[in-house]
Amino acid sequence: MGFFSNLFGGAKTREPIEAFPEFADLLGSFKAMDGRLAQAMFTSTRGRWDVRTWVMELAAERYIMKSHPSQRATIADTLVSQGEVSWLVVRGVWHMNEGWESRGSGSGSTVSEDGATELERRCALAVRDLEAAAHRDPGDPCPHTFLLRAARGLGNRDLGERAYARACALDPTGYEPRARYLGLISERWLGSFDEALAHARQVAAQMPDGVDAAALPILAHYDRFSHLCVFDGKVEESHQYLRDTQVQGEILHALARSVDAPGHLPQPGTLRLRHLAAVTLLVGGSFDAARDQIIKVGDTFDRDAWWQDNTDPEDRYKQARRQLGIK
Repeated sequence: MGFFSNLFGGAKTREPIEAFPEFADLLGSFKAMDGRLAQAMFTSTRGRWDVRTWVMELAAERYIMKSHPSQRATIADTLVSQGEVSWLVVRGVWHMNEGWESRGSGSGSTVSEDGATELERRCALAVRDLEAAAHRDPGDPCPHTFLLRAARGLGNRDLGERAYARACALDPTGYEPRARYLGLISERWLGSFDEALAHARQVAAQMPDGVDAAALPILAHYDRFSHLCVFDGKVEESHQYLRDTQVQGEILHALARSVDAPGHLPQPGTLRLRHLAAVTLLVGGSFDAARDQIIKVGDTFDRDAWWQDNTDPEDRYKQARRQLGIK
């Protein structure tokens, strides 16, 4: 995170998560290496679980991980020693961040033995912290949501299934646990595209209008597009997939029921969802709908969303805006 770009006439863009209004002061406090506002937000966001999940996520990534590597463990342990159970969750997330950084990106065949071993070790430490936090605060779904990432790192689907069931029971309409579970059961990890899409459809159908979780089919279709591009090297096939009228119709329907539904309240994941939808609609030929989503993302830019079928996501986004007549 923290990626800034001069895309439009020298104006800086923000990552989607940085544009969430409640996080402006929080991110500023992390830049000053101050965790007090995060601790206050652990309390104020209780019951707003998607927001709370991201407060913890950002505390690990923008606070602990931004400190000197030699100081991170001491900082994490000191925070936990304060007695606030949420810092235990944050330490678990930090362990996973360290592990994934050691692993690096790419498929399993490209990862070094040392990187894979460190990821496994860190995920095991994360499980310890997250399960302890869940025991101390049994009403909070966030530890279970983060256990889904540990399950992915450990290749342990049973752990993921247990965590997912508990997170959903505690947060009946939350987006974060459901979106992260789709990653676990995706073709690139411990499942398949067909399974992920079927589950996305099933869950979305159960959601009320106006919640981000009703957009899950967009994630599943984007994941198929991404996998075809990145792992299979079949860019043209990925474009053909998205041009299917049924796929486009399902994406448009998901938008209408979720982030574009009357009464929808923006969540931390909303703008990223709009970027993903814009990509799938643009590639699929639904240009008016793609334009609408890009206008709604404002001055944000999601690099990961726009790089899958190209090597220069900034230029790809500029081209998309020009193609759609957006300045």
